[in-house]
Amino acid sequence: MLSLVRGYCRSTRYRLIQDYSHSDSGMEPFESAPRYLALHEFDDAETIDWDMLKMCARTEWSKRVVGGYARMDRDNWQLIEQIGDEEQML
Repeated sequence: MLSLVRGYCRSTRYRLIQDYSHSDSGMEPFESAPRYLALHEFDDAETIDWDMLKMCARTEWSKRVVGGYARMDRDNWQLIEQIGDEEQML
C-alpha cells in the first residue's frame, strides 16, 4: 500500500541474524536488540501525500505490525551527494 503514496521510492527490511544480547561473543550486550528494521524511502517530505500515508497506517495489517513495535523512530534524511551512476545505485 505504501507504493501507492505519492513520492514513494522503496522499502528495505532487515532482520537481525544474531542477537548479541544472548550470545557468548564477549561483546557488550544490548538491553534489548531490535529484531527487525524497516526503512521506507520517499522522494522528499514535501511531495509525500501525508493523508494517504496515514490511511496506510490504518489497515488491519499495519495495526497488527505496529502493535508489536517496541520503538518507532521517524526521521527525515536528505540526500546531499551521490557518487556513481544511478544504475549502480539500484
